[in-house]
This record gives sequence, C-alpha cells and structure tokens, in this order.
Amino acid sequence: MQYLSWDELNNEQKGLLETAKNNAEKSVSQNGHKVGCAIRGAESTYSGSTISHPRIIGSTCAERMAIDHLLIANDRPILTAVVGRLNRDSWTKENLCTPCGLCLEMFWELQMKTGLGDIEFVCANWVLDRILSVKLSELFPRFEAVKR
Repeated sequence: MQYLSWDELNNEQKGLLETAKNNAEKSVSQNGHKVGCAIRGAESTYSGSTISHPRIIGSTCAERMAIDHLLIANDRPILTAVVGRLNRDSWTKENLCTPCGLCLEMFWELQMKTGLGDIEFVCANWVLDRILSVKLSELFPRFEAVKR
C-alpha cells in the first residue's frame, strides 16, 4: 500500500481514474454520494456508478456494477480504479474512497473464481491529487478456513 502523486502514475492508471471520475459524475444518489469505478479487464474496460435509493437493499455500488459487466463479458480484472466523494460533514477534499466490505467480498470471490493473483486498486480523492495504490489482500480482512 502506498500513496502516489498523479505524476507517479502510468497512463493506464491515469486513464482508469479519469474514467472512474466521469462515471462518478453519473451517480444517482438522493444523499449526494458520487462514486465511480472502472475495471480494466484483459479484453475491455468495465464501468459503474453508484445508484442509491432510500432503502439500502435497492442500492448498487459502482464497483459491483462494474464487476457485473466484467462477469457478463466473461473477462478477468487487471486493474481497478475507484474515485468518490461522499456527502458527509466530515468529508474533506483529501478523503478518498476504497471499496466497501460487500464489494471487497465480491472482488475476493472473483479472485477465487478466476484463480487470479492479487487484484490491484488505485483509489483517488475527488480532485485526483491524493491516490492510494493498494492490493485486495491489503483491503480485505482475511481469515483462514478451518477444516472440520
């Protein structure tokens, strides 16, 4: 896990973050949250935007939407970008989004299903000047299955 500047990113990372931010702008949210995701697969790029409803059960995270598109295409993830801004009093321009617990679980299941190694994420604040490069294994709380 490391924090990077925009200048330290390669062109693919920059392009995915810009795509994720463009998707965040399309978010549909009564509470003002804007989160976008872009997943670079082996074949294409898959995007998602947060769609939130008053009842959480009817909401869709940007990451889950992008994962669904990737699964429909039967592709494999290479790199995932997340950009977001939450409408909270405590949120500042330095804050950045990482995938929520449910989305992390979906990425973990995707990793297990496809036999991939660790999935790489680049997560940025809204103005794209604070960027976190992190692996799924660093974000997702791990546990060991116990054989009975």
